[in-house]
Amino acid sequence: MRQYFGLAIVMAVLSGCGVESIDASLDPAVNDAVTYQQLSAINDELRRDSARQMAEEGVTHQLPATGSVTYVGTASFSLDASPAILALAELQADFGSDAISGRLFDFRAGSGTVFDGTLAMTNGTIDPSDSSVIVDISGNLTSGSAAMATVDVTGSFDGQFIGDDHGYLRGYTTAEWVTNAGTATEQTQTMQGELTATR
Repeated sequence: MRQYFGLAIVMAVLSGCGVESIDASLDPAVNDAVTYQQLSAINDELRRDSARQMAEEGVTHQLPATGSVTYVGTASFSLDASPAILALAELQADFGSDAISGRLFDFRAGSGTVFDGTLAMTNGTIDPSDSSVIVDISGNLTSGSAAMATVDVTGSFDGQFIGDDHGYLRGYTTAEWVTNAGTATEQTQTMQGELTATR
């Protein structure tokens, strides 16, 4: 039986990983303690499960004409193949209006840096002809790291619904990260990664 993670449900990682469960609700008291290692375990599980469903069922052939679904998962951003920064992702797909929006939050870096702030996912559209989505990403993050004291992010997420029952949403993130804007240490980097979420 396929398992889906909702906002009111604890996102449980594989029991063999020995990693604590993470509550993917809006409760900051729970999520503020999340670590990069925990996000990495969830990210790995979601990527495995969505790849398996993609291999078995492919891209969703027909999306619902009405109703809305919330998807919860993880997003990654990096300069290379390894996820340097991970975050929790929450998206709401409105199939009646072919719109999608959401947020990325609880950003954690593999270096140990913890980020405060949320990136908004806006102006999203769903194309029922190929079950694809495109969503803008924007917002500001802060951290205790001098190299990334402030981060201004603008980018997008391009993905598709996976499975006969649109159980997964997965695709790629691309964004410009401007760190310490307006200072002598300002730097702009193009970060790429993946987003995988399930309902």
